[in-house]
Amino acid sequence: MLTDPQACFINLTKNFAYFLPFFATLLLIPLYFIQKQITPRVFPIIPALIYISAPSVILMTLLTDQFLFPLLFTIYLLVLALMITRQSMPYAFLAGCMAYLLVFVSFSLLPIFGLTVIWLFVDYWINRQNRKLRTILLLLASFFGGLLLTYLLAWLLTGYSPFARYQLAFQKHREIKQFEFSAQWILEYIFLNHVDFMLWTGFGLLFLFYVSSIRAFVLFFQRKAVTYDGFRIAFFLTFLILNLVGQTRGEVGRLWVFLLPGFALTIFPESLKLLKNPLHSLQLFFLLQMFSTFLVFYYIHFP
Repeated sequence: MLTDPQACFINLTKNFAYFLPFFATLLLIPLYFIQKQITPRVFPIIPALIYISAPSVILMTLLTDQFLFPLLFTIYLLVLALMITRQSMPYAFLAGCMAYLLVFVSFSLLPIFGLTVIWLFVDYWINRQNRKLRTILLLLASFFGGLLLTYLLAWLLTGYSPFARYQLAFQKHREIKQFEFSAQWILEYIFLNHVDFMLWTGFGLLFLFYVSSIRAFVLFFQRKAVTYDGFRIAFFLTFLILNLVGQTRGEVGRLWVFLLPGFALTIFPESLKLLKNPLHSLQLFFLLQMFSTFLVFYYIHFP
């Protein structure tokens, strides 16, 4: 048994250095199955390659925001994909239970609620010939049933109230960030937040994300969209709402990095279209990501 504080610190940090990066990469497993679920005809390892090329994954896997929250989000996203593609009530109930647990872990994961509802209705509109509105409403009922049951169990067993905690946490958040709600300031915050987010995820990722989102909307209005395009649209709208109502000024690289697996799923088709040759295109994307990683490592004193 270790009693020397210095020895305890060295042992703890050594174990963290070995195990937390491994723990962070476990999300590649559910990420693989998500892509197979929503785009079954595409080689399903490309989003995983895109994910591990991000500066935050290469440099910052000892942070809770990087090694834990993206993993939880990806597992939830897999359950959500199964719920929507299979129109499954049990998966909807499980997604509701997981949603409560994720928000219990961190309020930064709250956007999962917006993504759930938006994706469900966008997918219904795209596949309305094969979907019934009654089934969609039952899925929502199952989702909120699981959410409510988990909330009641947590409240009965521990007396924990997420609403009271959220009000206090968000009040402190607004005080720390000195957030001012006006059109001019929001535009400036959006620009700042995009720059901050790019430092964690790579400079080319957000550009490809917007290109991918525009392509998905074009297919949607041309009535050529499929389930995967519905995911891209829902993810874009969730990110847009997060920018507009998130009431955050800076530090979003850390707060929003859990969304990185969703970005990897969204942009992987565009990463193959930068050049005529898909392989060369992917190589170019990796070079840009490595250049971003080098700049972050050399110039930014990341935690």
